[in-house]
Amino acid sequence: MSCPQQTTLETETVYTLLADERLRAVLESLRAAAPASPDELERRLAASDSSLEASAAGDADHRAIAIELIHYYLPKLDDHDVVEYDRSDATVTTGSNFDDLEPFLDRIETGSS
Repeated sequence: MSCPQQTTLETETVYTLLADERLRAVLESLRAAAPASPDELERRLAASDSSLEASAAGDADHRAIAIELIHYYLPKLDDHDVVEYDRSDATVTTGSNFDDLEPFLDRIETGSS
């Protein structure tokens, strides 16, 4: 017997996902321009990471971000249907539950409560 597909995110799941700064950066990147490849997302994250100076973001830093994306962040978001991560053609698009996060992202972005 399979579990029914969750059609909306539970509040606890929303808060758990948005508590992670890197996950929020992935979501903001996709909100700005989706679909994207994991490589594109990695470049966007490296460019927006304030702890990485553009000249100091070496190959090791880029690889670390790519590994986190491919092995942790994208599968986690895919599990919650926030993104659809197609590994065969390396495409990431927004998923059916992405809209559930947008109001929270807006609040975080504007700093309102």
